[in-house]
Amino acid sequence: MYDHVPNAPWRGIKADIFEGGHRVPFIVSWPNRIPKNKISDELISSIDIMASIASIVDYELPDDAAEDSFDFSRLFLKGKTKSKFKREALINHSIDGSFAIRKGRWKLTTQNGSGGWTFGPESKFKSESPYQLYDLESDPRESQNLWDKNPEIVNELAQLLEKYKRENRSVKK
Repeated sequence: MYDHVPNAPWRGIKADIFEGGHRVPFIVSWPNRIPKNKISDELISSIDIMASIASIVDYELPDDAAEDSFDFSRLFLKGKTKSKFKREALINHSIDGSFAIRKGRWKLTTQNGSGGWTFGPESKFKSESPYQLYDLESDPRESQNLWDKNPEIVNELAQLLEKYKRENRSVKK
């Protein structure tokens, strides 16, 4: 359509549930506060900016604010404690409201399709499954739906997603 694929090599586009709609590098710079050339492979999201900035300026967020925002400043800021970044899982959704949950190497989506603007053969995985499960370490392009080979992982992730929805948050109080 436009002679380039801005999200290559990832599957999907903005508004989709696939990685091409969500995977974006995050770059920060703050002279004398953030070491140069530091790289982290931790899973973070733009929703984490609120908790991170609150932490940097030493502002305590109320319990009913930033319910899914994790402080990731410890990953890069000089002088921050070396405690481990503690995100259990990350929730994404497509423009039609379909959800995906990522935990470790696994990503589960709650529909059979892109949930967004990708149509045609790229949009759906050829199965009758209500889910799509991908191992993003071995298959970052989301080409092998493994839902039928890993029912225990599907169950674990589906239950965790439902827990987050029920509690209206993923950050523990």
